[in-house]
Amino acid sequence: MAKKKQRKPKLTAEEKAERQPTPETMKKLRSDVIAKLARQQKISPHLEMAALEVRLVWYAIVRGLLPGAASVEPRTGGKGGFRDPMDRMTQHELHCWQRHYGPWATWAGRQQVARTTLLDVVLAICCDNMAPSGKHGLDRWLAVKEGRALAALVTGLDKYAEIAGLQTRAA
Repeated sequence: MAKKKQRKPKLTAEEKAERQPTPETMKKLRSDVIAKLARQQKISPHLEMAALEVRLVWYAIVRGLLPGAASVEPRTGGKGGFRDPMDRMTQHELHCWQRHYGPWATWAGRQQVARTTLLDVVLAICCDNMAPSGKHGLDRWLAVKEGRALAALVTGLDKYAEIAGLQTRAA
């Protein structure tokens, strides 16, 4: 006769919070590329602030385009009940979108970097957390000389910081 497996007791919320990830899980986790670049002083503090604002606005746009899992808001009429993605933004996100991100994205979308645009390079690093260089880095993907993606990131974030007035606030 086969032995019954004993179930492990359920953990409380406190016990779950205290548990540490396994070494295997820690290997799979990726650190924030922008924070790492700032720690290594490859980007200055005002460029880090610009990158975080780019990420904030980009996530707000994406959040507005994706359907909510469980919307508690009344339907806006019609079958789909479509809402403008801008309606889902906070006042701060909307301000950043209109005054900083929009003009910057128009400019960055026109700047060519290898086989893509400067906008794509900045979004790949800031929002997709892609490393600028290394084995799986953007330099390799773009087939450009080592350091070119980082230089493009600095150029793009510098322009964003200029438009947003972050250089004067950080100084």
